[in-house]
Amino acid sequence: ASNLAFNFSGWVTHLRYIAGAGSAPYQTYAASPAGYLGLALATLDHLAGALNVPALAACAGGVALCLARRRSAAFPLLLGLSYFASFLGVVLYVLPRFVLPLVLVLAPYGGYALAGLWGRGRPGQAAVAALLLYSLAYGASLDLDFTHDARYAAEAWIAREIPAGTLVGTDAQPTYLPRLPASLAVVPVSLDGGLVWSGPQPPDFLVLSSARYRQYRQTARREDLEALLGGALGYRTVAHFTSRRFLGPRLIPGLSPDIVILARRTPEPHPGERS
Repeated sequence: ASNLAFNFSGWVTHLRYIAGAGSAPYQTYAASPAGYLGLALATLDHLAGALNVPALAACAGGVALCLARRRSAAFPLLLGLSYFASFLGVVLYVLPRFVLPLVLVLAPYGGYALAGLWGRGRPGQAAVAALLLYSLAYGASLDLDFTHDARYAAEAWIAREIPAGTLVGTDAQPTYLPRLPASLAVVPVSLDGGLVWSGPQPPDFLVLSSARYRQYRQTARREDLEALLGGALGYRTVAHFTSRRFLGPRLIPGLSPDIVILARRTPEPHPGERS
């Protein structure tokens, strides 16, 4: 907002960017009544994930109480609706971090509801304490998701079982993979009517991340993935690491993905493979 006074041309440029090229590749919903409804439902789902369901219920109760008692209490809600209309409704997609301004808008309403509940004696105080303890555990569970991420176990397995100089293929970004030793030769692979690799020979091992291959299940490449995991493309699964899940949702895309490691069956490529 300060750019309105100090860098108006930059503010306009930013506005044009997020309304055009900056959001076009990510848009999930159409600019239509059905699209806006889907966007609103997705926003509500992310709010439930960001706050937790009991806390969101407390916020909704606080909104109802405030509106019933004081008309001016609707002003923060108008700010939230303005944010939805002028940002989410423009970029036409929503991520967990996009709902944080709405969390700030709703939190005072939740506090109002809990304050009223606290004033109703010990049963109300016990309910408030339970919600706060649950919220603390809910937030801490994200830390546990990180510390128990399957990529740590996969990293240790790779360091122990795959010799230096081995050719390893993957189709995932490093963000979604275990840390691969610098001593390994890593090449990109893809699934397109079979296994496609870069270089003169197929990789000895494949390291796959569910953060990447779960997208295949929604496309025509689902059959290629199932053939690969089923052993039909010359590879067999030698290790599969699954992350533990705790209370919190997956607010961070790619957090705690499953890791599958496959080894090539024979020195020669399978007839269904091509380079």
